[in-house]
Amino acid sequence: ARIRVNELVYPQGAEMIQASQVSHRIDAYTSEMRFTGFISFMAHRRLSDVLNDSTTTFVELNHVIPAIWGTSSLTPLPEVDSMLLFKENLVAVVPAADSPAPPAAHPFDRIAKVPYRTIVYAPPLVLQGNLHFPSAVQTLMALNTLRTDFIPLTNVNIWHLRTRTGLESYLKLVLVNRRAINGLEPRGEP
Repeated sequence: ARIRVNELVYPQGAEMIQASQVSHRIDAYTSEMRFTGFISFMAHRRLSDVLNDSTTTFVELNHVIPAIWGTSSLTPLPEVDSMLLFKENLVAVVPAADSPAPPAAHPFDRIAKVPYRTIVYAPPLVLQGNLHFPSAVQTLMALNTLRTDFIPLTNVNIWHLRTRTGLESYLKLVLVNRRAINGLEPRGEP
């Protein structure tokens, strides 16, 4: 017999430690498309943990609405049940505004950081938002020492680079793939 816990199936009697999962609606942007769907992961993890997990190369979205870039807008395609996205091809990932807050970090794990207003050029997107670094660290040094693939930006506005069309405004969080970044324009403290 098997026991089903939030769509994870375990043999009866198996350990079910940390088996609860959460689902978040996200928009995942690539250079050619946007995928809107739900990503599920263990409740103790954050979306950034999943995207920055070096042991995986794909993420799975469920109930996905793909859309392709047109000359000035996105054209939706038919919804699909599931889609696997290659993380290297993701330019930016935007959690839905109503996504639950990530698990709280232990107070000893927190480092006081200062927001730095920045414009990020990651074609086909331009993102204006805040990068957060320790106050004594210069922007260039902080970027050169990053060990994560997806960099968090807060208080973000997004435009399409070629059409200069505004796509999203006043987003709490956007995770930008640093490999997709062509350039950053530091603007200083907000």
